[in-house]
Amino acid sequence: MAIKKFYSTKAKAGWRFDAAKKEYWSYGYDIRLSDGKRKRESGFATKELATSAAARIKLGEKNKKYELTDASAFPTCAELFQKRIDHTTERGEKVRSQRVLQMILDLLSERGLNGLRINELTTNHVDLYTTARRAENVKDETINRDLRTVRATLNQAKMFFSGLENFTPPRIRFLKVEKTRRERIVQSIEIKSILLYLLKPQTEGESEKIYLSRRRAGLLFLLSAVTGARPGELIALKESDILEDLQVLRITGRKTRFKTAKTVRYFPLVKIVRKILFEALTIKSGEFIFSQNGTLTETYYAPIKSACASAGIVYGRKAADGLIPYDLRHTATTLIMHSGADFETVSSITGQSRHSLWHYTHASENSISAAVAVLEKFAESSFDGLGLDKNQTDEPLKLAQSNK
Repeated sequence: MAIKKFYSTKAKAGWRFDAAKKEYWSYGYDIRLSDGKRKRESGFATKELATSAAARIKLGEKNKKYELTDASAFPTCAELFQKRIDHTTERGEKVRSQRVLQMILDLLSERGLNGLRINELTTNHVDLYTTARRAENVKDETINRDLRTVRATLNQAKMFFSGLENFTPPRIRFLKVEKTRRERIVQSIEIKSILLYLLKPQTEGESEKIYLSRRRAGLLFLLSAVTGARPGELIALKESDILEDLQVLRITGRKTRFKTAKTVRYFPLVKIVRKILFEALTIKSGEFIFSQNGTLTETYYAPIKSACASAGIVYGRKAADGLIPYDLRHTATTLIMHSGADFETVSSITGQSRHSLWHYTHASENSISAAVAVLEKFAESSFDGLGLDKNQTDEPLKLAQSNK
């Protein structure tokens, strides 16, 4: 499909004048139809409009091929998008779907494309979203995540509407993003310096609310170090996740691909984990152990940022050798791997594997115990001397809560 500029020596409505060539020009398309005939048309003000028109012609041919010539057989984009939102149960994905899909509808409306049907939606229409988000200086990784929501929505058309078995969604152009991963190792002395700030006694002029928030951040930070779990997984812990009978802490996967299946893993309630949970339960004030609503907010990141500044530690994802809480996960994984643990053991503890792998491989109880011992020793060196209650940690943790 060729989209190009057409030139003419005669002035035409909507055509622009090229002073260098002394000719008038506009955008147009030059395509070959399935029957072999050539179709050319000019007079489009923008390349985008010419591309959309040509794409609609191609889609019309495809609809005719599959006997879908009745435009009413296709729902509008708004109807499909609403179906997607209504059938999304996971809160985070629902919010993202509402934001992304509504923005696409707004962009289409700005171009007079209200009521556009899904068979008329083209790749260039979706590209409008990419262009708009880039203009807002949104990261390409974030845009790609949003585009995956768009792709999933279009792919669900066959499920939401009958008679669309042969519907082919337009191609989604994802942005090329260089794949990188963080490899920052957090040293034990760094953890201890941060915890000395986060777990210090209430200071003069510090409100009770700020003090408890800072202390919870410290406990969560340390639990991240000893378990290697994602902070987003630990912030959602409830008292019911402490399984005293089995002596394990239940951690539910928070990655998007885990949320529907509710994939869980179990971390042994070793001594230091019991200490952390015992302290956290005594100061918790809501349904969740470490937060009010079970999600990470600035009340977690701000104290850690302040602690790093106090200890002279560079903080930030983009800063050279900067530290962020998620680095504790990489640190824990590295420590386990260096202990000689096999991949299945690492996967069992941290959840860093494909979901299907868990159905076919199993870590032994001994290998898990050995790996956890490495993390416990590492965390104990950071925990020692911080003044947390060392008594009564063998009692059932559910009895430790004092302010339900």
